[in-house]
Amino acid sequence: MIQHMRSSSPSLLPFRGEAMAVKIPYSVVRGGARYWQLGEDRAAGTGVDAYRALGPEGEEAQAKALALYAAYRKAKTTSDEADAEILGSWPKGSLGAFFHLYKKTEDWTVDKKPRTRDEWEDAWKVIGDRFGRKLISEITVSDSEKFHRDCRRALTANQAWRVLKVWRAMLTVLSKKQIIAGEAPIGTVTNPMPESRHEFWIEEEVNRLIRAANKLARFGRRQEFRQRYRIVAMIVRLAWETGLSAVDVRTFSMAMLKQDARGVWRIDRTRSKSGAKAKPPLSEQLVKDLQAYEKALAITPLTGQALFRTSDGNEWERTMLSAAFADVRRCAFGPGEKRQLQDLRRSANLEAELGGATAEQRAALLANRLDKSRRLDGTYTPVTTMHAQKAQDARQRGREIIAQELGRKRK
Repeated sequence: MIQHMRSSSPSLLPFRGEAMAVKIPYSVVRGGARYWQLGEDRAAGTGVDAYRALGPEGEEAQAKALALYAAYRKAKTTSDEADAEILGSWPKGSLGAFFHLYKKTEDWTVDKKPRTRDEWEDAWKVIGDRFGRKLISEITVSDSEKFHRDCRRALTANQAWRVLKVWRAMLTVLSKKQIIAGEAPIGTVTNPMPESRHEFWIEEEVNRLIRAANKLARFGRRQEFRQRYRIVAMIVRLAWETGLSAVDVRTFSMAMLKQDARGVWRIDRTRSKSGAKAKPPLSEQLVKDLQAYEKALAITPLTGQALFRTSDGNEWERTMLSAAFADVRRCAFGPGEKRQLQDLRRSANLEAELGGATAEQRAALLANRLDKSRRLDGTYTPVTTMHAQKAQDARQRGREIIAQELGRKRK
């Protein structure tokens, strides 16, 4: 019975005169001999042979194969760890690895302004989730066009435009640096700029924001919260009086305060976004409050450092200010209010325009080029019923001038 079972299962036994073949990665046994076959691609940069004959199959050949495999594993582990450190854990050749390395170049650290770097980082949260681990060589026009459509479905018009603006710029960089062969695979789809924001605040609403911030500062459970909303109150006042952008107010330092020969206080600073010089005036009361705030700080910022800092002494980040302002806005107006801190800048321009300031004067106040750009002027000067009334009043004055002129001619 036992003899019968043995004779009916010859495939389970080794060939006569040949040891049982042991499976070792990247090695094979052929014709009674063992061979090491790692391959050129895997062996590249490891210092391990790509191919080698190891001799007749047996313990000695197996030991050689195991030693080569151990050497390859050690080299591969060291290489992977080095890649992870260099590439920020992104796969080699991926878009994530490119972006991680790109941020260490002068294209990023020198040529891109801080605001532009912030926009790229914000957009990367969406881009990286979709394409971060994808090999650059595998990104296609079809991928890009589908990404455009998906962004427009999932995000607001303004968010989609900002993400896609960075996406298209990133692909263009890859093409210009010849990391992608040929043209950037953007596709035929366009990314038109969305309609400009038109929201603005009026004085009474700004006062409500300031009161709400002070209320939250007074009744905050922790010192950290009380300090946070005290800062928001100061920032809202600064933005309202000066017409400066949110980033320029957030990064304000006391070294920027200047007093001219007439005793008028001004902020003298370079705008973060454009590099233009801004010199808006400040009320004496706000200057006194800023000085009192600085004096009360546990740690006085160094000359040139931003005045508004966290309890740990760090400069306020944009997302922190946005979240804190949203708390204040909700306290003042409820959850349905969506206007933003940046809309205070538009309010300053609108007041000046309706009060008779020329485009050149308003451009000087805002330190931008709205006097040269119709689109920029449209962004900062929303049409209101007050404009219509202003035009109607001008028509009346014009009608009187015409009547006077015709009357003189008829005489």
